Amino acid sequence: MTAGQVLSRPIDVSTIPATGIERKFTATEAERAALAKAYGLVEVRSLTADLVASAGSRGSVRVEGRVTADIVQTCVVSLEPVEQK
Repeated sequence: MTAGQVLSRPIDVSTIPATGIERKFTATEAERAALAKAYGLVEVRSLTADLVASAGSRGSVRVEGRVTADIVQTCVVSLEPVEQK
């Protein structure tokens, strides 16, 4: 399973105004658990996105923004959990 299959926020391209459209979201507990499983992480504690989608040339869409996450992964040396932001 890939991140695109786990975490998706579709936007109808025909509704994007010339000025762009802003979208903010926070991953649900189920989405975070599925992402952790898909990427072999101990835990995804949080995942948020603040994005702007705007119309590009020839029907394309440009998406800019920031995605942030707090995760826990296993250290490859000590096998202890390591927190990352």
